[in-house]
Amino acid sequence: MSDTIPADFVFPSASRAAAIDKAVRGSFSKSVTWCLDQIGVDSRYVEHLGERAARPCDFGCYYDILVALNASNCPRTSVAHAAAKRFLSSPSIHGSKTDECLPRPSGLLITTLREPWYDHGEVDCLIRWLDLESENAMSLVSLNTPELNEATLKIQTALSSMEILLPEFLAEMLAITSEIIFAKPSTDQKFTFGGASSFSLWGGIALNANAHANWWQYLPRLVHEYSHNLLFGIAREEPLLLNDPEERYPSPLRHESRPLDGIFHAAFVSAREALAMREMLVGLRVNSGYPHYAFLLEYCTHTMINSEHSFKDCLSVIRHHGKLTELGRAILHDAERAICG
Repeated sequence: MSDTIPADFVFPSASRAAAIDKAVRGSFSKSVTWCLDQIGVDSRYVEHLGERAARPCDFGCYYDILVALNASNCPRTSVAHAAAKRFLSSPSIHGSKTDECLPRPSGLLITTLREPWYDHGEVDCLIRWLDLESENAMSLVSLNTPELNEATLKIQTALSSMEILLPEFLAEMLAITSEIIFAKPSTDQKFTFGGASSFSLWGGIALNANAHANWWQYLPRLVHEYSHNLLFGIAREEPLLLNDPEERYPSPLRHESRPLDGIFHAAFVSAREALAMREMLVGLRVNSGYPHYAFLLEYCTHTMINSEHSFKDCLSVIRHHGKLTELGRAILHDAERAICG
C-alpha cells in the first residue's frame, strides 16, 4: 500500500520508528545526566540508559526532576532530590524486578498500576504524567489479578492478529513501545477514555481494560495510542503549529474545546487508524478463512469509515485556524494525501 501512495509520515515504518526511539533515548541519557549534575548527584550509573533499558516510569521520574529544577531558583531542592533518589533506585539501573511478571507477548511487558511492576512512587509518577487534564480526570487505578489475566489474553489475541494482518504497524509499534499498562477508571472518573499516552512516559501506553469488551477493539486502540507517541517523537525538536497553546478550538472528537495541537494529534492518529483498518481489510480478503472473518470485515469497515470522518473533521478545523510550521504542513499533507487522495 505504501508503494502505491507514497507518504513520508503516516504510513508505518519500523526503521523510522527505531531511529526516533534511539534519538529520544540518547537525548534522555544526556539530559538526565545534566539534571543529576545540577543537584550534585552522581550520574555515572545512568550512562547506559540511552539504550532500551529506561522504562516509561524512568522517563516520568526524569520529568519530575526537570519540573523541580525549573520551579525553583535553587536547583538543590528536596523535591528534585527525592525524584533523583527514586530515579536512581530504578530496576533499570539496579537489576529488573519485572523478569518474573506476566509473559511478554511480542516482546511487550504487560503491567498494571501496582506491585510487582511498580512501587508506590512509580505508580504515582505514571498516573501524574498520564492524567494531565484535571477537567477530564481519568482517575486511573490498577486491575486485580483476574482482570489483568483476562485483559492479557485479549491483548495477546490482538497482537497475534496484528502479526498476520497488520505486520508493518506491529513492527513499528514494537520499535517504540516497551510496556502496555492496563488500568481502569475509579468512581472519580470525569472522562471516558480508551487509552492514554504521554511523551513524558516514552515507551509506554495505557489501556482502559473496561473499555475493551472484545479483543478486536484493541486493534485500532493500539494504533491510536502508539501513534500519539510516534508523533511526539517526530515533533520532538520543533512544533507542529505556532498557535497559542492557551487558545481553544472546537474539537470534533471531544465535547469541550481543545488546543489546536491536540486536534492535530487527533487528526494524525485518526488517519493512521483509518490506514490500519484499510490494510487489515486487504489482509482479511486474502485470508477469508480467518477466525471471525465476516464480523471482522464489518468491524474494520465501520472503524475505517469513522476514522476517515474524524480525520476530515479535524482537518477542517486545522485548515481554518492552524498556523502550521513546515513540519506540520508536511505531516498534514501526507495524511490528507493518504486519506483523501
